[in-house]
Amino acid sequence: MGYADELQAVSVDEALIDVTSAVRAKEMAPEEHTDAEPGQAPKGRDAALELAEMIRNDVRKLTDCEGTLSYTTELMVVSIGISHNVLLAKLATRAAKPAGAYHLTASLAPKFLEDLDVKDLPSIGYSTASKIEEKFGTTKCGPLLEISKSSLQKTLGPKTGDMVFGYLRGVDERKLEPHKERKSISAEMNVSQLGTLNGAELMVSTVSGLEIKNKLKSVFEI
Repeated sequence: MGYADELQAVSVDEALIDVTSAVRAKEMAPEEHTDAEPGQAPKGRDAALELAEMIRNDVRKLTDCEGTLSYTTELMVVSIGISHNVLLAKLATRAAKPAGAYHLTASLAPKFLEDLDVKDLPSIGYSTASKIEEKFGTTKCGPLLEISKSSLQKTLGPKTGDMVFGYLRGVDERKLEPHKERKSISAEMNVSQLGTLNGAELMVSTVSGLEIKNKLKSVFEI
């Protein structure tokens, strides 16, 4: 990815990329915006969104996304969420779907988060949300801003309580991990393709086994 300072693959169809340098370069590009003073970004433009559209166009050209039906008969699309940390970028991606780009800026984040449920936040599942609701009577992010960090930590544990306290405020200190160690290998297939129980058994015993074998070979260079 020529635009990225860092890239972390999340799954076969999702990645996190740091494009800080590319956005800054685009902001200052004099040949594209002659109305700005030298070294100054033109007012009223969003270079991050412009870059996102460039990336979407490149992906479409390379993969034929948004022009080809997948085997699940759903149109393959490219969605990009932009923000200044991993948490907000993931939430912005949801807002960008389907087939769009959304920039969740620092000024927009508080209102955006206020209207969410904690279950909408990454890494917060049913168990954590249930504990929050049982203790505080709500799972809405806005009202939960009134809860102290110590109360959240007492209810959820030190690590999870600290994470939730930060997430409610749009704070996420995680860095990209370009060389993150793979901890699992799996194979997936849409259930509509299985048809019958026999089809499911065949998939488990043959198709998925072969796919996992090939993935293991690529990971360990067998």
